[in-house]
Amino acid sequence: MVSDTRLPYFVWETKLKILRKEVKIWARENEKQNKKRMAKLIKKMENLQGANENKEEDKEDHLQEKELFWEIYRENRKEEEQVRLKSRSLWLNDLPAVGCSFCSSLK
Repeated sequence: MVSDTRLPYFVWETKLKILRKEVKIWARENEKQNKKRMAKLIKKMENLQGANENKEEDKEDHLQEKELFWEIYRENRKEEEQVRLKSRSLWLNDLPAVGCSFCSSLK
């Protein structure tokens, strides 16, 4: 039986564990969607550049290519940020527990 003084922490720990599992699932699905989106953007860019090789490039084509370039750039930045956050998270998990039982229970 859990004592009354420990009960609020037990509730929070349980909620955080459940939330952590849900966030992991969401992150996996989000990563798959981001990879699909990036592949579509790159394919669009290749198609646009391939079509422009055989004809003279006008201002509209140049603008469309520029917009695609910036979308790809933003997607790359998002991916870099996700990798950086994952690295930070792994680094924090590798730290030795300094006597914080609440923090170690989240792992």
